[in-house]
Amino acid sequence: MIIGNPTKKKEIEPIVPSPVTPKEEPVDSAVINSQYTEMSSLLVYMEGSSWTVDYHRQLLGAEDEAAPFTDWSDAPYQQYEKIQQAELKVTSPLTQSQEEGTGNFIVEGTSTMYPGTKPNLNDIFIAHVGDGRQALFLVTQVSRKTILKASAYEISYRLYQYADSDKLDELNEKVVKTLIFDKSYLGRGQNPYLRPETHQQHTELEADITQWSRWWLRVFYDKQYRTIVVPDKIKAHDPFIVNYMLNTLEAERLLDIKLPQRKNVEGNGHMSYPTLWDLLVAMRWDHIDIIHPQIRWVSVGEFPTIPVMGGIAYSGLKEVCHIRDLTTYCEEESHRSAPELVELVSDAPNPDTAKPSHYSAGIVDAYVFSANFYLARPESMSQIEWLTFEMLHNKAIDIEMVNELFNQFPDWETIDQFYYLPILTTLARYVLRRD
Repeated sequence: MIIGNPTKKKEIEPIVPSPVTPKEEPVDSAVINSQYTEMSSLLVYMEGSSWTVDYHRQLLGAEDEAAPFTDWSDAPYQQYEKIQQAELKVTSPLTQSQEEGTGNFIVEGTSTMYPGTKPNLNDIFIAHVGDGRQALFLVTQVSRKTILKASAYEISYRLYQYADSDKLDELNEKVVKTLIFDKSYLGRGQNPYLRPETHQQHTELEADITQWSRWWLRVFYDKQYRTIVVPDKIKAHDPFIVNYMLNTLEAERLLDIKLPQRKNVEGNGHMSYPTLWDLLVAMRWDHIDIIHPQIRWVSVGEFPTIPVMGGIAYSGLKEVCHIRDLTTYCEEESHRSAPELVELVSDAPNPDTAKPSHYSAGIVDAYVFSANFYLARPESMSQIEWLTFEMLHNKAIDIEMVNELFNQFPDWETIDQFYYLPILTTLARYVLRRD
């Protein structure tokens, strides 16, 4: 007997999982590019107008997620790398739109960042917005411009909030590393993001190169002969150092400077012998065996006397730097062989304070440098010889040592200033290209 109404079985609705938005993970590409691409070649991806900003890149660990800047997040949990004077190339200028419903205005734009650093989602940058105010912009999208390891990046961003002193102070408290952007390094194939102290050292070194190169050309230029004359001698000319200076100095450093003439010293076979300056052009120590380390001063009468093509015999000068044959040298029958030189280099000690900054170029037993340099005796080299020795072996050299030599340079004898300035500028350029 059935009492009451039977209970109706309740239908169970199937559980449908809510759609899950997959988390974007960095993808390790399986494509391997074995060819190194210099940063300067990536400049083709840079277009648009320039916008200088202070960019704050989040520093993230392997498991960290990029989060927007918040004033309630403690500094240890949200840290930034600040890039001063970062240059963005604006591809889509700031545009304004209004959200439906809220009525809030949205200001957005797109730019390309130069290669050398990788922007992250939710990075912040500070920029002037044209009405006398600064604003914080939040990076909302990052896309890579190439598949190369060194790449430019396109970033999209929106106005996050206007900046006041409190917000800027809060952001600065989270900065743990500061870099300076210098676009000129890209043209040399170098990373344009430098530490402030490195950038300052480089700036001082660049100034030294320009200042002293211009000084050298002015002081040693003789208007009568329209070329460089050797100090401490009468009407003497060294065509080897003149050619080196003219071949290595950048034209932009020499604006409004009267350049010396290259005197014609052809017709004398000894003038084609390679010297120290050729070694510096090659930047290879293994060429030392063909370098002629000794010179003599000869009369211009030893050169062809046909008055054509500016022959030095008719220049009014008296003496010319002339290369000696590579025979006996100091107490050695010849240069050491390459294997012996390599062995000496491997045992070379670091320079110490006991090393003199230089030997006098007027009394050394070889051309410009001493025999210690040509015979690979690093323990007996001067500081400038040792630095040059290291440079020719493609080793890192201390920028502080180069700066110190420039500081001492004004107190050197005139003949030493004449012969060592081209070497100092070469060392400086080497440091700037290598750092």
